[in-house]
Amino acid sequence: GDGVLFAAVAGDGAQALFATRGAQVLRTALDDVNPQASGTARGVAGIGLRAGDTLVGGAVVASSDLADAWLFIVSARGWLKRVPLTEYPLQGRGTQGVRTLNVSADTGDVAAIACGPASGGLDVLFANGRRFHVAAADVPVENRYNRGRRMVDMHITRLVKNEIGG
Repeated sequence: GDGVLFAAVAGDGAQALFATRGAQVLRTALDDVNPQASGTARGVAGIGLRAGDTLVGGAVVASSDLADAWLFIVSARGWLKRVPLTEYPLQGRGTQGVRTLNVSADTGDVAAIACGPASGGLDVLFANGRRFHVAAADVPVENRYNRGRRMVDMHITRLVKNEIGG
């Protein structure tokens, strides 16, 4: 069913990211989204989901943060990597985005994503309440297709950006 997975306040020039369990990521400009002001407005399309796929996360990146932004990807089997945001082309809303991981039995699906600078830290939170903290700069840099490095346990529920002052 429909539901809200993330929300943010965005200024001029901001961009939104949508990520799916099936490893698709859409990067889109928020300036292209018309304000929804009427009582009957139902919003606008984000990412177009493939059959059987689900949304696992998203982010809004301020225009001032775009130059230093990385996308951090965690797979269901504990693989972790970071990819420069510039590897994700800007696309229109409602499209399916681009591949961010070659999913395999070893990696599992995408479990969570976060977006931020390499100067921060990442917290991976597990369903059992356990937390794995890593400096963002220590997360291996990869392209969109490679799996990264196995760094965390399975059963990840969400990834949270943990930055100083943010």
